[in-house]
Amino acid sequence: MDDVNGPDRAEALIARIEAETEAELARIRAEAEAEAAAEIKAAHAQARARVQAEIAGLRRTRSEALRFEAARLDTARRQLRGREARAEIEAGLPALEAALAALWGEAETRIGWARAALRLAVARLGPGDWTVAHPGDLTPGEIDRLAGEVTQATGTAPAFETDTTIGAGLRIRTATAWLDASLAALIADREATGAALLAEIAREKEDRA
Repeated sequence: MDDVNGPDRAEALIARIEAETEAELARIRAEAEAEAAAEIKAAHAQARARVQAEIAGLRRTRSEALRFEAARLDTARRQLRGREARAEIEAGLPALEAALAALWGEAETRIGWARAALRLAVARLGPGDWTVAHPGDLTPGEIDRLAGEVTQATGTAPAFETDTTIGAGLRIRTATAWLDASLAALIADREATGAALLAEIAREKEDRA
């Protein structure tokens, strides 16, 4: 009986072992395929991340380059406007100097200029013995009027003297301080005078427009 069934049992055992082997191989293949798919998916994700990082880097580089170029152009425009402004100042200052000299030559504006200078001297220099230098074209009547106003403001009569180097305006000095309200001083202060001149030029352009 055992001899008859022995081969059958052996074949059944072999078949079971083969089936189990095939099942294990299938499981191993499935796991390997799953791992390979996961690795491929991870590799794709890493590749996409690298590409996105490269794109972001390129965008940052482009943005920085654009900002740099915009700043460079803005600086160039400011420098150009500065050169144009300086050119306008240089061109306009001689005309301004001539215009101011003409204003000093007119009695009404001359006395206004002198009064403004003396009022500023009252505020800055205070009471004391003043010497007021002028170009020599103040009339005796103008000098008397100005001297009276200073005396009323400070309690002391100023001395007036002629200084032909002034050209236009006044120079007022005390023993310890002085105030220069001459034409030369106004023109020498290029920053303030130039700013005022540019403002006048801009207003004139607007008026013409």
